[in-house]
Amino acid sequence: THIIVPRFRPRTGARPIVDHDTIILYSKSGYAVYNPQYRPLTEDEIHRLYRSADEQGHFRLVDLTSTVSRSPFQYEWRGITPPSGRSWRVTKAAIEELDRDGKIYYPPSGGMPRLKTYLNESPGILVGSVWNDISSILSLGRERLDDPGQKPMALLERIVRMSSDPGDIVLDPFCGTGTALVVAQANDRRWVGCDSNPKACTITLQRIESAFSQHPGVDFLAGDREMLESRFPVVALLDNHSVLELAGSLIEARTERKIEEVFVLN
Repeated sequence: THIIVPRFRPRTGARPIVDHDTIILYSKSGYAVYNPQYRPLTEDEIHRLYRSADEQGHFRLVDLTSTVSRSPFQYEWRGITPPSGRSWRVTKAAIEELDRDGKIYYPPSGGMPRLKTYLNESPGILVGSVWNDISSILSLGRERLDDPGQKPMALLERIVRMSSDPGDIVLDPFCGTGTALVVAQANDRRWVGCDSNPKACTITLQRIESAFSQHPGVDFLAGDREMLESRFPVVALLDNHSVLELAGSLIEARTERKIEEVFVLN
């Protein structure tokens, strides 16, 4: 799956303007974590979709029937049966409960009743493959670290939440200023980070310490290649192009040694 993220400073040149980044969502195996993500409704969407209101709040009307024809859901309710080829979305017991809760709308002129879905119960709009709702890092002064490759925390948070569960390990082999690691820690994920730029590593350490009061050598492991070779001899056998293999070895070591977090300065 390709996910499109618009750029706020498109790259220009002899070819067509490159005005978006592409995130590739894939899995090595048939099993993959996928947690649907939702974005908040805009004011325009609220006014357009939730135009009706009652004592429980603003609501929109949703069809109570489905195009999937299922015999157990083609029952008669209050003298009404779904049209041919359609069935109720829920069981008879469930529709009775919805009615008791005042969540069924009956058109004044008759016809099929509809379901009220309230604004205060809405998770938002399901996020698709175009993520144009996340602000540029240029407009987020509190996050800016003057790194050209820095991405907004909201973007990394959506990626982490969508593709992992609490307790999972998040790997960023080119972690830069550590945004992915900060987001992983804030969302109860474990993490492994690598970068060859000493300045970026220093910034990442400072962010972890400042945001979570966690310290290298106490709450997580941090070091350069020499330190890694002394603790994990397998590192000495790797070349500079073995970042992923190195991270994989450290993930295994982390599991065996029960280290709280592993942070690699490569």
